[in-house]
Amino acid sequence: FLALTGQRIRGYDAKHLNFITHFVNSDKLGVLKKDLLDCADEADLVKCLDYHENPEEDYKEFSFKDNMLEINKIFSAASVPDTIKRLTAHDTAFSRSVLTTLSRMSPLALCITHETQILSRDLDFTGCLRLECEISDKTLLMADLKGRCPGTAG
Repeated sequence: FLALTGQRIRGYDAKHLNFITHFVNSDKLGVLKKDLLDCADEADLVKCLDYHENPEEDYKEFSFKDNMLEINKIFSAASVPDTIKRLTAHDTAFSRSVLTTLSRMSPLALCITHETQILSRDLDFTGCLRLECEISDKTLLMADLKGRCPGTAG
């Protein structure tokens, strides 16, 4: 969902999605930075982050809470056309909004992004970077892009 739509998330959403281990509100970053510089090792870093994190005060409700079932059902489709069919069939305010967003995007870019997500599922970070480089190299060699992208011959 995030990769295809370009939807932005906030820090507390990243925490809800387990993209990050800690979330500290921006108004506490000055003190956190000072305390982090005093840490001697990784254990100190974790203790410091744990100390500055305040879930009761800092966490807001997950932005996508009301749409997660719909997101999971729609975006588990095997292809971009299937995803669009599911969005159309759902016909909710959320699905119409997502369809509007997707309609502004390049169909080729959507398909490449979707395929990249599938291919990278079982890769480690290094493998994902290698895959991204391979896809970039192959994409720039495509006839439709020649001469329209910097670095390609026209």
